[in-house]
Amino acid sequence: MRSLRVSVNFMELKDKTILVVSPQRWGKMHVAKHHYAIELAKRGNQVIFLNPPDEGIKEAFKWDKDTGIEGLRVLTYRPYFPLNLRFHLRPVYDLLMYGQVRRLLKFLKQPLDVVWCFEPNLYSNLYWFRAKFNIYHPVDELFYDYQIKVGRSAHLILSVTHEILSKFAHITVPKQFIHHGLAEEFVHAQPVLKTYPHEGPIKVGYTGNLLRQDIDIPVFTQIIQENPAVEFHLWGAYQAQSSNFGGDLHADNARFIEFLQQAPNVVLHGMVSPSILATAIQDMDAFLICYDIDKDQSKGTNYHKIMEYLSTGKVIVSNRVTTYQKSPELINMVYDENNTKLPLLFQKVILDISALNGSIQYEERRQFAMSNRYSTHLEELDAILTEKNNQTN
Repeated sequence: MRSLRVSVNFMELKDKTILVVSPQRWGKMHVAKHHYAIELAKRGNQVIFLNPPDEGIKEAFKWDKDTGIEGLRVLTYRPYFPLNLRFHLRPVYDLLMYGQVRRLLKFLKQPLDVVWCFEPNLYSNLYWFRAKFNIYHPVDELFYDYQIKVGRSAHLILSVTHEILSKFAHITVPKQFIHHGLAEEFVHAQPVLKTYPHEGPIKVGYTGNLLRQDIDIPVFTQIIQENPAVEFHLWGAYQAQSSNFGGDLHADNARFIEFLQQAPNVVLHGMVSPSILATAIQDMDAFLICYDIDKDQSKGTNYHKIMEYLSTGKVIVSNRVTTYQKSPELINMVYDENNTKLPLLFQKVILDISALNGSIQYEERRQFAMSNRYSTHLEELDAILTEKNNQTN
């Protein structure tokens, strides 16, 4: 199985055929993979969003329903071999997956200019895709050698945490820290600067998949119970069949969701489109992040939702997030690895909400978020690719 090395000979992410490889399928909930795919399509690229393999579909390859975005198509394939081989016989798995990618390229019948891979587990070598340029963009913590090995076949490694990038220190490939981005729906949402005191309860927002087993359920529950005058608004999947991020309903999550459904100060909105979410969260007074760092897939390093929260200008109360540890003006967090102090911090923030949501702090958070639009990130990447191209030539 020979690696195919290709030359880099283009400068901008425009008018290209780009394969975005995602560990989460296309659906209502969007994170970085989905937003980059959308912005790439807006730039005139032909974007193929590659879903995770699905053993349940009938066809070997299936184009999903129209995304409603010109230039963006979603593709799913049925693997021709059992994927659980990767846990037991990785060399055999890699050989078979190389064959799977060859089948994929044969199905596409078109060469790829760029492979932008967010998937750290399935494809050990990005050269398999025969693209002109390979971007490896892990956003969750990496634990295995084969996840790091992928970086050897990249022309550029991106990540939203310095901790992840440090794991590629021995690999001589250009590396770049890049914040989570802000989607255009949140950029253009009508902001709401509140004054205090105001009529009605203080509203605290939370967005994200409630099926995740790394939510700090005991602390989250405690915060809700200890603050009956606060109204908690939660957006995200709480039924397994509604989530495009996968996951079964674990017993602890089932009990937590039952509690949320019965709590008088909780409103469960379920999954909504990014445009609806962007408008709805503007009415919040504060936001909560509450993950158990020991279980957290990001290990408390960074979260996609932070940029969306910041775009509202409102205060954020959070578990420790290392990327923002030196930015207390952006996030109010506990600095311990556990969340023992988070309920007390939450109460302090609510009591001081008028000052914390003052116009200066409000604008500082908003401006930081606006400087991290996905479209801005792509312009920055254009500059990086232009520089690399000039160095190569």
